[in-house]
Amino acid sequence: MVLTWFASDAELGGIHRHCFRCFNLKRCNKDADACGVSECPIGCGWVYHSCKEEEHLLLCPMARVECINSSLGCNMMMARKDVVRHLPVCPASIMACTQEWNRWPLHCKERYKT
Repeated sequence: MVLTWFASDAELGGIHRHCFRCFNLKRCNKDADACGVSECPIGCGWVYHSCKEEEHLLLCPMARVECINSSLGCNMMMARKDVVRHLPVCPASIMACTQEWNRWPLHCKERYKT
């Protein structure tokens, strides 16, 4: 069974028709309109068709990105793969509890005053 992907030229954007379907460069036959192969310029080790470089940089684990809490005041820049380790210690990841009554221990007499 042969699967074919039909896509209009508008859907392809700047990607060649061959490159749109090509996911495994070890099995790539570089037919028709295939472009050259390049490695990630940042150094993550991925190899892909050259026309997919812009798309790869959106997902590259080595690309430098700002913290997802940058709008809340965190100005850290880090590799995309390090964001997960940063979030638990991010100074802008503070959660405020508005439930004052729920903070008191069950045995505390002060709890019943509020």
